[in-house]
Amino acid sequence: MRLKLLILPLLLTSCVSVRIKSEPPPITAYKLGYPVPVAVDSARGGVIRIRDFSVSPDYDRLDMILITGEGTLAQTSLHRWASRPANILADLLLRDLVAEGSFRAVFKGATAVAENVTIHGHVREFGARKERSTWHAVLDMDLTLVGRASGIIFQKNYRFDRTMQTPGYDALAAALSTLVEEWSLTVRTDIHSSLGFAQE
Repeated sequence: MRLKLLILPLLLTSCVSVRIKSEPPPITAYKLGYPVPVAVDSARGGVIRIRDFSVSPDYDRLDMILITGEGTLAQTSLHRWASRPANILADLLLRDLVAEGSFRAVFKGATAVAENVTIHGHVREFGARKERSTWHAVLDMDLTLVGRASGIIFQKNYRFDRTMQTPGYDALAAALSTLVEEWSLTVRTDIHSSLGFAQE
C-alpha cells in the first residue's frame, strides 16, 4: 500500500513526450505550355540539328529563380521546373520545328545523319525579376545558327520581358509560357529568313 502511494504521485506528475511528424510542404513542378504551331504546306529546308543549350550557372537548376530589387538571387525548392531551363527551351524549339514541318528532318543531340545547319544556344536568364512589388518574367538567351558549309549564319541575343499582373510562381510559369511561345516564333522566323530554305 505504501509503495502504491509513492508511485501514484510520480504517475500523476510524469509527462509523455510524443513527437508528431509534420508533413513536408508540397513541391510544385511546372511545365510550360502553349499551342503547337500550324504545319506549313511542305518542307522547304534540309536537316537542322539543335545542340544541347548551355546555361548560366545560376539558372542551371530545377528551382525557380527570383531576382530581388536589391539584385539578390532567391531560389525556391518548393516551386520547381519539371526540367532544367536549357532543356525546356531546346525541347520546345525542337517540338515547334518538327510541328511546322519546314525542314525535312529535325534532330536534337548527336545522330548519324549529317545536318545542313545547327542551332547553338546559351540561356542567360530564365525566371523573374522583382521591382518594388511588381514581378517581371524574363527570358534572355543567345542563339547562333551555323551552316555546315558556310559557317556562322547569324548570332543574336533574344530578350523578352513581361510584367506580371500578380506576383507568384504560378503566374511566373504562365508568363514564361507566353514568352517562350513568342521566342520560338521569333527564332523560327529568323531561321527561315536567314536560310531562305536554299539548302534544299
